[in-house]
Amino acid sequence: MSLPTILVVGSLNTDLVTNTSRVPDAGETIQANSFATFNGGKGANQAVACARLSRLKTPQGIITAPSAYVRMVGCVGNDDFGASLKSSLESDGIDVGGVQVLDNVATGVAVILVESSGENRILITAGANGLCKPSPSYFSPAPALLVLQLEVPLDTVLDLLKLASEASPPVPTLLNPAPAVELPDDAYKSISHLVVNETEAAILGGEPVRIGSDTQMVEDCQRASQKFVSNGVKSSIIITLGAKGAFWYDARSGENALVPSEKVKVVDTTAAGDTFIGAFAVKIVNGYDVAEAVAYAIRASAKTVTKQGAQSSIPWRDEFS
Repeated sequence: MSLPTILVVGSLNTDLVTNTSRVPDAGETIQANSFATFNGGKGANQAVACARLSRLKTPQGIITAPSAYVRMVGCVGNDDFGASLKSSLESDGIDVGGVQVLDNVATGVAVILVESSGENRILITAGANGLCKPSPSYFSPAPALLVLQLEVPLDTVLDLLKLASEASPPVPTLLNPAPAVELPDDAYKSISHLVVNETEAAILGGEPVRIGSDTQMVEDCQRASQKFVSNGVKSSIIITLGAKGAFWYDARSGENALVPSEKVKVVDTTAAGDTFIGAFAVKIVNGYDVAEAVAYAIRASAKTVTKQGAQSSIPWRDEFS
């Protein structure tokens, strides 16, 4: 039996990470603690999460027992950063045949400031990511799930959602609208799974999600989710809530629940959301229900925040129970 394919279309960035006790105020210069360069980009991070969380890696470095086949589509510049990103993705068993190398444009870069609390602030320069274009060819062969974010042009994402919905049969989609912008109303009808954090939920749906008591949070999440369902989201709405965990809503049955986070020592939250997406995607394409997929994603993202960096912190399937 062939493996289900997860197609990730999105950004590939080089992350320039500075660790600091705190972010400086306007006009202030302070001494940072350290600097490092990592492979990143929300699209690439999510592809890596899909690949690693669907595979085992032996102590000898052999990748084995895959439960999904992962394809990455995006754009990098013809530079050292781009070459490194493609090579790294390939080493994780990802099909990078859809990653275009463009001349006369730089690979995307993210400048990340990480405070000692583990919280981060990120500045993105799109570079080659801004030239990522939609194509019907991405759906041949047909994937089991299309995963999208918003670090490539919005028109590209909207066109891909439309192409997926018009495919025969339609291709299920997962949209992580980050960084968040308002979407046209008709876009929601092409979304199977919508995964947002509380800020993104408010920007897209106009419904605030207050991080307070669990009762208040659940009520706010239910209200936001019901609005997304009324807009057309087909299968599920997931609202990630940081240290509070994640809320899921089944668009078909109306069932919903808040899943608490795991208590861990937070080192860097940079790729936590992307790991959550990858873990959720892997479970969904392998037939698990939304509740099971969210529970697995919570455990995976908890493992991620205990390490520094984006892709370097994403675990393999056998690294957590």
